[in-house]
Amino acid sequence: MNRLKQLLLVLSLLAGMRQAYSQQTSNSDSALFNDSHFHLTNYIQEGISLQQFLKIMGNEVGRSTLFGIPLQQQWSFQNSGRLAPTYYLETDAPLY
Repeated sequence: MNRLKQLLLVLSLLAGMRQAYSQQTSNSDSALFNDSHFHLTNYIQEGISLQQFLKIMGNEVGRSTLFGIPLQQQWSFQNSGRLAPTYYLETDAPLY
């Protein structure tokens, strides 16, 4: 991914988080949970969108920090067969 695309992705995530923060600050006192962190994708880079995440949070989660997963799990057919690993402990294949 080139620098411009990376910058646009970061800016869109920040804009979404700003909107989420402004919506959640009024609800944070009545929230059931304040989560420490959340990953939008798993180790094979599948996951939900930011909009889906905010919908899931609803009024029950006051604050949550989004983290990316900097590594991707290699899918080794010899190691895990036809099932692609979705968590790094499901296989001995290397991360890259």
